[in-house]
Amino acid sequence: MKNISAIVLAAGKGTRMNSDKPKVLHEIRGKPMIEYTLDTLNKLNLAEIILVVGYSADEVKACTGPKCLFAIQKNPQGGTGDAVKAGLTKVSPESEIILAIYGDDSAFYKLETLKDFLASHTSSGNVVSVITSDQPQIERVGRIIRDEDDKFKLTMEVWEYEKSGLYSGEVNCCVYLFDKKWLLGHINKIKNDNDKGEYRITDVLNIAHSEDTKVGLFKLEDPNEWVGINTREDLERANKLMGEVNG
Repeated sequence: MKNISAIVLAAGKGTRMNSDKPKVLHEIRGKPMIEYTLDTLNKLNLAEIILVVGYSADEVKACTGPKCLFAIQKNPQGGTGDAVKAGLTKVSPESEIILAIYGDDSAFYKLETLKDFLASHTSSGNVVSVITSDQPQIERVGRIIRDEDDKFKLTMEVWEYEKSGLYSGEVNCCVYLFDKKWLLGHINKIKNDNDKGEYRITDVLNIAHSEDTKVGLFKLEDPNEWVGINTREDLERANKLMGEVNG
């Protein structure tokens, strides 16, 4: 694992939480959600963990312990692509693979799941890989579209998907593995020509596919490992689920 660097996106305020607290510091069962993610990543013995911070950066830094490096996302409206780009500035030259993970939807991942994801990526010779999940009951999230050979074809934001006339119950869980050199050469190809003017890391998957670059799909066996937390209702659901997980 010493050739792998993790970039954890933790810069957001979380406007829909109706709170001034940084989003990743909201607690699940009395513990800031970001701590669950970092605890799991630390067990992977990666080369480094880089936390991308922005809103109330000092508060987030104080919660994370001594093992993290930090990158600042200067533009809070820059989007996930801009956040990953900020994280890349802190990655060591020796690193060969980038694990990009969101700090607000990754508290429930099991260590073995992430190990299996890494093994699948490297053994398959993928340049880009993404975790997905079958969750057709979830409405307002982006989707993965597969081709006739059951391979990656397209990832779509929710508003694109709803207008497309396509059907997919496969959700993009937004945990990625990238060949570092490839990502450095493609991160600036992301455009912000969307309704929010954001640079979105999801676009990198479509760029890869357009260039016939191998994109791997790793589907969760347990859909409950991906729990997005954007609202107070989501946080309540996460608290309940964590109670069930921990007995």
